[in-house]
Amino acid sequence: MKFLFILLIEIVLTIFVVVGMVAIHKKIKRKELSKIYYIFLALAFISLIYYIPVRIVPKVRDIPYFISGNYKEAKGTCDRLKKFSKEKEVTFKGEDTNLEQWTVYPEAGKEYKIKFLPNSKWIVDCQ
Repeated sequence: MKFLFILLIEIVLTIFVVVGMVAIHKKIKRKELSKIYYIFLALAFISLIYYIPVRIVPKVRDIPYFISGNYKEAKGTCDRLKKFSKEKEVTFKGEDTNLEQWTVYPEAGKEYKIKFLPNSKWIVDCQ
């Protein structure tokens, strides 16, 4: 359920950014804002070009897998755990995952069996 909630928040925030970009563009055209705001629009547009295919599209493609419960499984050892870094990553079988997706707190060197969604690599269950 957390997966769908996070996806919904990401989609709503993306819509707000697009609406804000359109509103700023209209204000620039009406000369209510300086043309320097085009720099903001360019940065926001470049960010969206990165964000949508990397963060939103994989999660949207995983919705059928999430609803049907058709998860991929992997067994392996937690290679590395960055506890005190800003991002708190867990390296599992050579791939970095976000610690917040894990349902248990992993320990480096311990064997785990995880179930995850195939496109976004979102961890659904961990044992």
